[in-house]
Amino acid sequence: MSRKTRLLLPVAAGACLVLWGCNSETPADADPNESPPPGGSEVTNLLPDGDLSGFVAFLREDSPTKDPAEAWKVEDGMIHITGRGMGYLRTKESYGNYRLVLEYKWGEFTAPERPVNVRDSGVFLHASANDGEYKGSWISSFEAQMIEGRAGDLIVIAALNEESGKKAPYSLEAEVEEIKVTERPSDFRYVPGGKKWTLPLPRLERVRIFRNPHDMDWKDEKGYRSPSQLEKPAGEWNRLEVVAAGDSLEVILNGKTVNHARKVTPSEGHICLQSEMSECWIRKWELQPISK
Repeated sequence: MSRKTRLLLPVAAGACLVLWGCNSETPADADPNESPPPGGSEVTNLLPDGDLSGFVAFLREDSPTKDPAEAWKVEDGMIHITGRGMGYLRTKESYGNYRLVLEYKWGEFTAPERPVNVRDSGVFLHASANDGEYKGSWISSFEAQMIEGRAGDLIVIAALNEESGKKAPYSLEAEVEEIKVTERPSDFRYVPGGKKWTLPLPRLERVRIFRNPHDMDWKDEKGYRSPSQLEKPAGEWNRLEVVAAGDSLEVILNGKTVNHARKVTPSEGHICLQSEMSECWIRKWELQPISK
């Protein structure tokens, strides 16, 4: 298939930024029984037509491939994340007030750099346009994780500008409990009715809010299945939804709400699809408009 590279720019040492043209199409495997979006408004389909039109591609310095065409492909109306890239696709447009619906399944391939680790990907929401601003790797945003055994975790990234000494204005309020499961200063788990925290903490650029239910015995092992069995096994389709209504974010995994935040700032921005050296297929990626 043809791909036209329109612009190539350096972003960080060894990293690259690529812009393509623009196309869209109806998902190849849409559910005819699915309810229409509220108000009958038009759905925005983010699945590409033929090539990766309408996206900016960013690959990190440590990406196994530096060629976006090797990291992401369009096959049979789906996005094929090959597992050979470390980076993300970013929409050129900004969005707010939507229900994001993404259906994905894991493939078998993972890059040699992570042969036995869990498969990992995610969706960045309300993202800035400053590619690679967080340590030359990611971007200020709210990430809904698609990692095995922890899909539905929320990660807040508020990148520090080293010149100004100020963080990007990204924050949220969530009902959580503080737990200790990693070497990071603080970890949090979403608990409805729990203590309200404004995150990330002032001293931090990044914080993870574990989904509920969270598996305290989670292991970084390829194919890991949580006891909650919220996710389907590799090779089967999962449905991730994020309701971005005004200044709130609700994360729904296979029909169950697993994370929720309010006072989300900013409340709109770009949307990114992550590649983290794990093969994954995306058969549906759309935005259903909603009222605030």
